[in-house]
Amino acid sequence: MMSSNTEIQRRRNICVDTGLVPSEKPKVVGIYGVSGCGKSFLLNQLKQRLDSVLFSFHDGSERINAITPGGLTAFQGMEQKDQLMYRQRAIDDIAELCLKTKKVGIAAGHSMLWSEQEGRAQPVYTRNDLDVFTHILYLDVPSDIVAQRRLDDTGKGRPTLTATQLDDWKNEEKTLLHGLTRDHSILFSVLQHPFQAEKVTALLDNFRTYSEEHNLSLAKEELEMCLTDENGTVLAMDADRTLAAEDTGTLFWTAASKKWPSVAAGDTLKKLFSGPL
Repeated sequence: MMSSNTEIQRRRNICVDTGLVPSEKPKVVGIYGVSGCGKSFLLNQLKQRLDSVLFSFHDGSERINAITPGGLTAFQGMEQKDQLMYRQRAIDDIAELCLKTKKVGIAAGHSMLWSEQEGRAQPVYTRNDLDVFTHILYLDVPSDIVAQRRLDDTGKGRPTLTATQLDDWKNEEKTLLHGLTRDHSILFSVLQHPFQAEKVTALLDNFRTYSEEHNLSLAKEELEMCLTDENGTVLAMDADRTLAAEDTGTLFWTAASKKWPSVAAGDTLKKLFSGPL
């Protein structure tokens, strides 16, 4: 078993350590949800629908099994610090692959797992997960359905949980992810059951195509088109860095000053609101 952190440290925070700008950071979408919600099933459906030239698909448990000497059986018997090391290595491997291949990664995994000893779900996410993921989709399936699926799937040896216990797990996990994704600039979406594969496919293709930079360029194009109409009237709504990272008021007056040099960029609103009215 690997005892040194040298290899893990080399792989850690690949996007941060290399100084990548947002447009260069590989897009990696995490698929989360309680055990038995259908993450692996959905991942297999996506493999059939999405272009493998543009996307790569990863099962977190399979990746850990592949990189851990002795596989998942050995991993489950390790101390927490050793499990953490292999979890970090697994997500870093996925990020490195996406960076090299320029593909969008889709990775099914866990941010929390049920602890029989504690009688509740416990966090198992790593800091590396938060550095790597650009998007997270949470599969929200009614707990009674999940409970029955877990009973029917005897091959994975999952503990028997009531619908109430699964509700507690699901609610705690969604609350946790809402906070973590907000603090680490990860786009977070909850997919309500039943989620259709074709709709998830369209959503993931949208993630691949669009970025903040791309959306901003489209907005600038539309703004330039509006300002080319000499006789038109333009209604500008200032998102004030709430709906957009940029200050749309600044963007508007900068664009206006280019078309009409007499309009001073940045000063017009100050003059308006500092006047007698």
